[in-house]
Amino acid sequence: MNHEFWYLSRAAGFTAYIALFASVALGMMMTTKVAQRTRRQQLVFDMHRFLAVLAVAFSLFHVYVLLGDHFFNFSVWQLSVPFASPYRTLAVAVGVVSLYALLLVTASFWVRKWIGYRTWRALHFITFVMYAGVTLHGVTAGTDTTQAWARLLYLSTGLVVLGLLAYRLQYRLPTSEAWRWARIAAGSAAAVFTLGIIGGTQVVFPNPSSSTQATVASTTASTAGAPNSQAAAGGGAFLASFSGTVNGTFTQKTGEDSSALSMQAQVAGDLPAKLNIDLAMQQGGDDGRAQVSTNSAQLLDPATNAVLCDGQLTSFDNGNASLVCTGAGPYAGVRMTIQATFAAADATTVTGDLSGQMTRLS
Repeated sequence: MNHEFWYLSRAAGFTAYIALFASVALGMMMTTKVAQRTRRQQLVFDMHRFLAVLAVAFSLFHVYVLLGDHFFNFSVWQLSVPFASPYRTLAVAVGVVSLYALLLVTASFWVRKWIGYRTWRALHFITFVMYAGVTLHGVTAGTDTTQAWARLLYLSTGLVVLGLLAYRLQYRLPTSEAWRWARIAAGSAAAVFTLGIIGGTQVVFPNPSSSTQATVASTTASTAGAPNSQAAAGGGAFLASFSGTVNGTFTQKTGEDSSALSMQAQVAGDLPAKLNIDLAMQQGGDDGRAQVSTNSAQLLDPATNAVLCDGQLTSFDNGNASLVCTGAGPYAGVRMTIQATFAAADATTVTGDLSGQMTRLS
């Protein structure tokens, strides 16, 4: 499946974030001696406002271009209402609330003469919470957070904003010794918190016909990578239980002495993923029973196709399947046991439900 809309959304998200950072930085500079040293303060204000509008435009595109993505099949409701998204619900909810805050602050530029300067200034204080929310959304919901360049972007912009905030407070708060140490302590705590989020966050990607009947002997799932219990214990990767819906396609070939089934499906729910199943059997073994020649079951990241869990079917009978797989990437050190029920909608498409549990490998 192609992911053009997913890529467009990611690109627009980073563009919006950079525009927002530049707007926030210029806005903070205007309230300090930095901007007061230039004679073109009106130009700085115009750029501050223009970049805010640019951030709104790219943010809206970042969100609603996903209506064209047919992996999750987002609805307008899921993209517009906090906690309605099936993909990384909490992280996306933070982004939705932050978008509404950005719309409110940006709109205030044009209603300033009606609401008054004090109210307008008060609304602008929302910017600090909004910017923190946007950063948190990008770090926890973005599929690029594990990339060095993305972490460097979040880290550098975050430190610049914190530096400007500290510089601004330097001229707004009393100059007594107690206040000076309070500023140092608050700035240090904020810097440590920012570094902790950006440096320690693990991204969770987050996220047959009735003629086919087979029972596959229980096997130990193949290991996709060395267990990493530390990764499994942190970053929100571990889900004691999860459930979702399955929609996909399958192909089935049956011969006199062999049969094969291949399925590629999309899983939506607590653990968004791609589910790939390949099963092939040969008839007429030494004991007269069917012998399994191919048995593979994988969960893949929906955006990057990276393996999240690699294993095998333990049973497959009349559309009821069980599989066990060993986690990789953000799920390293985790074993998943999954049960699914499939029904063929027609000769090539399949729908169903699945549920599963995660256990940590010792």
